[in-house]
Amino acid sequence: MLLPLPATISRHRSLEHHLALAALLARNCNIELIGRLFRAVYLAYFVHETLTGHRSLEPFRTSEAALHAIAARIKTADEWSLSEADGQALEHVLSLHDEQLSTLPSHRIAQADEQLNIFLANDALSPIAPDEDHDT
Repeated sequence: MLLPLPATISRHRSLEHHLALAALLARNCNIELIGRLFRAVYLAYFVHETLTGHRSLEPFRTSEAALHAIAARIKTADEWSLSEADGQALEHVLSLHDEQLSTLPSHRIAQADEQLNIFLANDALSPIAPDEDHDT
C-alpha cells in the first residue's frame, strides 16, 4: 500500500478520464461519461484535500459546476457547450489526478475512494469545501 498503483491501472484510469473529457469537448457526451468525470474530479479533490487542506480549490469548484450544468442540459436535451475556462479547469484537475494516480501511495487513492463512497451514500450536494478566506 506504500507503492503507487501499478502503471497499467493508473494509465487505464487516466485514459478513461481523458477520453470522457474528449467526448465532452467534442459534444458527444452522455450522462455516464459525465459521471466518470465527476468521479475523477471528486477523487482528485479528496486526495488534494488530504495532502494540502482547503487550498487552491477553485479548479475543483469550476469543474464541478461545469459538470453539473452540462448534466442538467443533457438530461433535458438542451443545447450545451463547455467554455474554454471550464475545459481548462477540467483538464487541470484531470492532469493533477493523473499525477496522483501515478506517484502517490495506493493507500491514498483507496482512502479517497472510501471518502467518495461515503459522500455518495449521503445527501450532500458537494464534497468540495465551501469558498472561504483561506482558499488561495
